[in-house]
Amino acid sequence: MAYKFNPAFQSDDEAVSNFIVRQRELAEILTILRGETAVPRVVLVAPRGAGKTTLCRRVLAEIRADETLYTSWQPIFLGEESYTVTTPGEFFLECLFYLADDAGDASLKALHREAVAISDETILLQRCLEILHDVAIATGKRLLVVVENFHMLLNDQIGGDRSTLLTALADETLFGVLATSVAQSSDESSGRALEGYRMLPLRPLTLEECHALWAYLTMHDVPRARIRPLQILTGGSPRLIHILADFMRTPSLGDLMENLNQLIDQNTEYFKSQLDMLPAVERKVFAALLDAWDPSTAKQIAEAARVNVNTASAMLGRLSDRGSVIKEQGRGRSALYYAAERLFNIYYLMRRRSHPSSRVRALVAFMTEYYDRDELVATTAKLVDEACRFEPAKRADYHWAFDAILTGQPETVRARILAQTPADFLQSLRQDGLPAEVAPSLIEAEFDESDGDAAVDRLLREAHDALESDDTDRAKALLADAAAISPSNPMPFIQLAFTHLQLHEHEESVLAAERVVEQEPDNPGTHSIYGLMLSFADQTEEAEAAFNRALEIDPSCAPAILHLARLRDRNDDEDGALYLYRRAAALGELTDDATAHFARILMRQDKEDEAEAVLRQALEDHSDRSEARHLLASLLSGTGRAPEAIMLLRDVAEYGDDWMAWADLGAFLSAEGEFAEARAALDRSIATGADSPVIYRMLATAMRNLGEPFEAIAKLVDAMLEKYADDAWAWIAAGDIYSASRQRDRAEKAYRHATTLEDGEPAWVRLARLLMEKSASDTEAESALRKAVEAVLESGACGPMREVAELLVHHGDDDDALELLNEALAANEDCYCSLVLQGDIAARRHNEDGAREHFEAALALNDIGVSALTGLARISAPSEAKALIGRAMEADPDNPKCLLARAQLTDRELQFRIEDGSEALKRDPDLTEARLFLAPLEAKRGDIQAAIGHLGAALPELETRRELIPSFVDTSLELARAGLSNELSALLDSEEGRTVEPLSIALKLDRGETPAVAKEIREVALDILDQLHANER
Repeated sequence: MAYKFNPAFQSDDEAVSNFIVRQRELAEILTILRGETAVPRVVLVAPRGAGKTTLCRRVLAEIRADETLYTSWQPIFLGEESYTVTTPGEFFLECLFYLADDAGDASLKALHREAVAISDETILLQRCLEILHDVAIATGKRLLVVVENFHMLLNDQIGGDRSTLLTALADETLFGVLATSVAQSSDESSGRALEGYRMLPLRPLTLEECHALWAYLTMHDVPRARIRPLQILTGGSPRLIHILADFMRTPSLGDLMENLNQLIDQNTEYFKSQLDMLPAVERKVFAALLDAWDPSTAKQIAEAARVNVNTASAMLGRLSDRGSVIKEQGRGRSALYYAAERLFNIYYLMRRRSHPSSRVRALVAFMTEYYDRDELVATTAKLVDEACRFEPAKRADYHWAFDAILTGQPETVRARILAQTPADFLQSLRQDGLPAEVAPSLIEAEFDESDGDAAVDRLLREAHDALESDDTDRAKALLADAAAISPSNPMPFIQLAFTHLQLHEHEESVLAAERVVEQEPDNPGTHSIYGLMLSFADQTEEAEAAFNRALEIDPSCAPAILHLARLRDRNDDEDGALYLYRRAAALGELTDDATAHFARILMRQDKEDEAEAVLRQALEDHSDRSEARHLLASLLSGTGRAPEAIMLLRDVAEYGDDWMAWADLGAFLSAEGEFAEARAALDRSIATGADSPVIYRMLATAMRNLGEPFEAIAKLVDAMLEKYADDAWAWIAAGDIYSASRQRDRAEKAYRHATTLEDGEPAWVRLARLLMEKSASDTEAESALRKAVEAVLESGACGPMREVAELLVHHGDDDDALELLNEALAANEDCYCSLVLQGDIAARRHNEDGAREHFEAALALNDIGVSALTGLARISAPSEAKALIGRAMEADPDNPKCLLARAQLTDRELQFRIEDGSEALKRDPDLTEARLFLAPLEAKRGDIQAAIGHLGAALPELETRRELIPSFVDTSLELARAGLSNELSALLDSEEGRTVEPLSIALKLDRGETPAVAKEIREVALDILDQLHANER
């Protein structure tokens, strides 16, 4: 397995080639070692993951390569696993061991063995120093002791004899020291200064350093604007940047979570000790800040920590002074606070919280802030494809990540993501409610269905059916009736507990489970259910007591053992969880879910071999353990054994000939880019009875990647629709497949049919977008758009409402769009895109105060948001506009919107303005605003053909982007004033010109013609004519 986070295993060549940042610190250390400045004793002070070991390895490589340093120093690298060192004598004994081991010197190894036999500390210290002194004399070199975690070794391992060690190391004729420390100062815990040492802090990486490291790791040189969010997200931690770079190269949510879990496991002791050292109230406030993730005000933290604002402010001030918290200026006079070590946030959220949103928050922040739109769409598709390798119940992390990505994106990006997403994934996203830990077998294993009362049986079945139909009120009423008929029967209360749990009504689920225990206090199953409800209600101690009571009654009660193991792990007691899982394994009671969880803990503890053995044993009988199968395939692939993973999945599929196993194989092969083999596996999945539209979607993707003709894909879609004729999401998937194949008529029919089926409301959004791509004025497009508005209002989600608001803007319905945007902001007040869209509408209406308010609110959320910066620049005075555009250019100099905004500055020379506008259009040919800007400028410099050409290219876009009509009219009037009225009329006397018929009529009226038109059009034309001659008055 690759040593992902251990630079100590690098060769010298790798240490040099991989050393990208910290060049200033390297130069300072080498200067000290050359004897040019301070005494040769340096302590690198930095948090975990800041690059201390990497820098030490780079120094050692330089010593071995530089002749001057090589003749002066003999390095001794102790590493960070010197746990056997508890006295000064043992410290130098360890130095002797590594010196002899590195040199391969038999005489030194013999001297080490001799020293090991010395039991007296004083004699041991003296003898080791003598040997080391002799080595230094013989080689003519001083000994450079490189020791990691120096603070821990001094304070925790050696303790009272630390002064003896420091005195010995102070001999400059014999020793130099290069040490690392994760404390704020090298001797923070003792309160005494470490005299004679140069404390060299490794600060978080600067923006330039982040840019350089990212470019090296990803082989992509990206604008600084895309690196700044990465710097904020990672806190400038090289290790976190490495992890995110790995994700960018091969996007896998599973791999990313495993990497983060491994990193968190390595640092759990450090983070826990940092929290434990804080006073109780200060710890409470800090924990609330870690949980918040985003920069927060003292008031927000006070509410979360349940303390008053003054207390929160004082505690945050202390933490800021200590360096644990960063304080920055927020809106107005308020200050914002966030953790100095981003890894601390990730630790707290991943280890202290169980909800998927906590586990994938860092990933979503990275993706939405770093990727451009095309990359985000493509990477989200890869995550969805990876998710579809798992059963719907196992996709919680993927569901939350997908939803969070959509919520933060512009409407056009959302549309592209949704268009490529399989219906099966979207359906499982909607249905992701009841936690996976809740196994129906828990009920079935411990209880009879009823006490024999037929009426109760009927009510229970009807309640189950009502719940399946999402009629929860009826389900609760039926269960209440069943309980009234048979008060001694626990089953109505058991079903009621699980019903409340599915609805996240935890207090009610606990009360129902209490009734179950009251009825059968000696049944271990009742206590297991009670413990389960308590655990989801975050009543941890009570839940553990309930599970233990179940095990007192029956030590082999499998549900109690497994749920208690899960609870132990949630409480950071991995050893306790492993004990229970091993106990369940011995009883032969490991479920598929429990097996996978057992293996994941082992993998977090770097026990991959044992984890692999556990998973392979679970799969020995070829039983349908899909989660264990997926995890084993992931483990094999992650350790460079993808062919083994493919062989495993193929063996399982061929043995059982089960459609899900073939689908697993096909999904894995697709992820590996083996589309021909993937196609064969997915074909087999369908042939053996595939029961999910997602399989057809995956097969269609493979076929497209193989370049197969559309006719073959169409036959596949027909087969899917024949099988899932009444499934709305299957029809939506069909529409998406047709759209991807540019078959718009077929896509329209599929979407329309989906709207007639149950749960088909989301199809209205897709249908509206599809129809408006043809013509925004079409009555069917307008009807679909109104239906889409109704659907998203009913959903109450910010993202879909914002998406439809943009469609309304394109349709020319700014008022309706504003209403929908207000609803979107009510659902998510921090929606940057909704605020920008509101600002654009206000600016078009010449409401500069309103536009400024919206753009500034958007910038308060994202101070380098190009759309907000350029939007605000358009309505600002020249000096302010220059500053805003400068910020936008600095953030993303390659963004065509920045170039267009700079071109619109009126105090620049005509040629430069045209060059910027033309370059913007070159980078984004669909930027119609650039064409409308360039047309009058080209006319001004005498290029009439170019001017009319730009206007002619913009004209067809007006049908689907009606918000551009006022700008088109203004531009046309400028050209008319420049004497180009006839050329404009020739352009507008076309079918496409009907969109702006009043403009065409106005030009004819201006030339003295009297065209016959409707009264309404003539009135608008007269208004345009007034605008044409307004400057003459």
